[in-house]
Amino acid sequence: MDDQVRRVIDALKGFAEGEFSADDWIAWWDDNSGAVAAAVKRGQFLRLKPSINWDTVHNVARSHAEACKVLDARKISFVKSQRYERELRALEELQAPQEEFFGEVLYYVETRLRASYNQMFLDRMWQLYQDDGAPEDVRRWMSKRVKPEFKCVEKRPQWVRDPEWPIHEGRPAIFITQYALPENDVTKSSYTWGGTIYVFGYRVNQSKDSFEIENVVIVQQPGT
Repeated sequence: MDDQVRRVIDALKGFAEGEFSADDWIAWWDDNSGAVAAAVKRGQFLRLKPSINWDTVHNVARSHAEACKVLDARKISFVKSQRYERELRALEELQAPQEEFFGEVLYYVETRLRASYNQMFLDRMWQLYQDDGAPEDVRRWMSKRVKPEFKCVEKRPQWVRDPEWPIHEGRPAIFITQYALPENDVTKSSYTWGGTIYVFGYRVNQSKDSFEIENVVIVQQPGT
């Protein structure tokens, strides 16, 4: 075992035994990922590597589990720490009410409002819910706070497929109108026909005395 591999294995052992804080492990990985790639198998490296789609606590718990497997495969003895599993459980317990809230909002938006959402919208609704004192009657709260988020100039959109309501910086765009595309010389030669155009808009660069408008156009074709 050369010196570089030994340093990597020593770090993995220290990690397995709980010597790194979550932030320290991520920082160590950033500085040493190249050395890790040279020291372990490709699959092991990918399972150790933090994912950009996960938060720090989940990443570290996942990496820790793999670090233990790497050491076991090399028959290196260590005392496994429960530190990162405890931190993960604590986070999941803390997030449980938020996840339940998200589920309620998702169902309400999709089924009652026939709209769509993104994570920024959900996070903003959660913050608004907390600011309102986290009322027990979530459904009543949603009818007062979530429903008005999806504004329409006149009528609500009549989707021919699943809803595709645009969200800008956590806020639903305003629904303006929809238009059924006819089959004619122009649509057949230069665009499309048989579908429906949905027009949305929102303000940008807004100040006290002025603002600009940006529009979003969604085109849906009926299902076959």
